[in-house]
Amino acid sequence: MPLADDDEFDPDVVTADVAACPRCGAAHIRISFRPLTNHDPAAPYRVYGLCPTTNQPVLATIEVVGEKAEEPGAPNPPAG
Repeated sequence: MPLADDDEFDPDVVTADVAACPRCGAAHIRISFRPLTNHDPAAPYRVYGLCPTTNQPVLATIEVVGEKAEEPGAPNPPAG
């Protein structure tokens, strides 16, 4: 799920638009997502928000869109 354009990374709360809510099927703008606590590290979901229509949880992953940050010590790819 891409972050909304004006969001800055906040480890506690991330807001994002949802194109097709898995709970009600509607599009939602700027749902707040919070980290799951005690989640299974093998599970694909890392955050949850609430569907504003049903108030049921919406599980999601975070996809960072844009330039990939280089890891310290990682080799630079060859220019070309």
